Amino acid sequence: MTIAGALFILALFGEFHPMVSYPLGVYSEEYARLSGIRSHLIDPSGYLSSWSSQDSICVWKGVACSGDGSRLTSLNLSGLGLSGLISPQFGHLSSLEELDLSLNSLQGPIPTELGWLQNLKRLILHSNSLSGRIPAEIGLLRSLQVLRLGNNLLSGEIPPDVGNLTELTMLGLAYCRFNGSIPVEIGRLKRLVSLDLQQNQLGGKIPDELGSCLILQNFAASNNMLEGEIPSSVGFLKDLSLKS
Repeated sequence: MTIAGALFILALFGEFHPMVSYPLGVYSEEYARLSGIRSHLIDPSGYLSSWSSQDSICVWKGVACSGDGSRLTSLNLSGLGLSGLISPQFGHLSSLEELDLSLNSLQGPIPTELGWLQNLKRLILHSNSLSGRIPAEIGLLRSLQVLRLGNNLLSGEIPPDVGNLTELTMLGLAYCRFNGSIPVEIGRLKRLVSLDLQQNQLGGKIPDELGSCLILQNFAASNNMLEGEIPSSVGFLKDLSLKS
């Protein structure tokens, strides 16, 4: 067998990864996805200029990989002055555990494709100019622990699908334009520690089911249109601090 033939077989079975083709080999799909994501963003300060290099994506700005370099695990682009749209391409980064796009000037809707990120633990999109509704597909993120969408132009009702996020410890939806009532399904979130709903247009009563969030410590719902009294069930939450 020739040397060229042997190298072909090794490459075929995943045992040979030449350094020069690393971004196009192990990371070929992620490399293409990140390039597509960048095309939806306006980056006036050039922070994402490294995203066009031929280096491993693990050294790109805001990108973190697993210890062995085999998986893309985190994208943290917080506070980079970015504008533009959140690309549906994010939904194809299946190994992602953290996505932080906060403190930018991003516009448009939250893509439904984010619901495909089954390994995601932290979704942080607060302090942008995002609009539209929270997609029901967010409820598919069963590993999610932190969801922060506040300080945006988001509107509509809070989807009851958030009740499926049973690993959630923090839910931040303050300073938006949400209306309707507080979903009773939030009572399913047994691990919830912080719930921030202040400065919206929420109406109706605080649901009794909130008392099922037994380890809830912080609850903020001021500057809404809520009515009635605080449910007695909530009064039994011994660690709870109500924020005005």
